[in-house]
This record gives sequence, structure tokens and C-alpha cells, in this order.
Amino acid sequence: MSLQDASLTTPLHLAALVGAVECVEALIARGHVVDCRDAKGWSPLLYAHFEDHQDSVLALMKARPQQVTGVAWAFLGLLSPGLYSCLYCSYRYLHS
Repeated sequence: MSLQDASLTTPLHLAALVGAVECVEALIARGHVVDCRDAKGWSPLLYAHFEDHQDSVLALMKARPQQVTGVAWAFLGLLSPGLYSCLYCSYRYLHS
């Protein structure tokens, strides 16, 4: 399930943007597409990252860890060293 506005932003994008981790988890549980993209190509994971909502980042990664190997890695040059470490360690943990 995925509702979108004119810019292809979904409720999951918005929940990630404001760091509403309980909402992120509920939307995922109800079948929202985790690695959807808005009109600019941004996923909910990138929204959560750029607003520094680490709990939402981890919830999105837990739901679909393989998304980290996609578009998110293209933005690694923009990630802080701390969040890069968080993403890398979380990815390794989820794949161990």
C-alpha cells in the first residue's frame, strides 16, 4: 500500500521526516513500501537521515536492509562519520 501526494511523498516519508518512529513502524507493518521514492528520488530512509532521526533510520533499515546498498550509499559523501558508522554497523548486524 502506498498513498502519495503530487510530489510522490508518502505517509512513510513524512513519518521519517519528523522522526515518528512508532508511526514509521506502524506504516511498515501495514504494508507501506519501505524503499519508495519521491519525485526527487529520495526514500524515507534519506528523509530520516537528513533530519538525524536515528531511531527511524534503524526501523527503516530493519524492515529492508538491502536498501542501504542502493541509493543511500550514493549519499555517503554527505553523511556524517557518526551516521555512516551507524548505517554500516546496522547493516552488518542485520546481515550476520
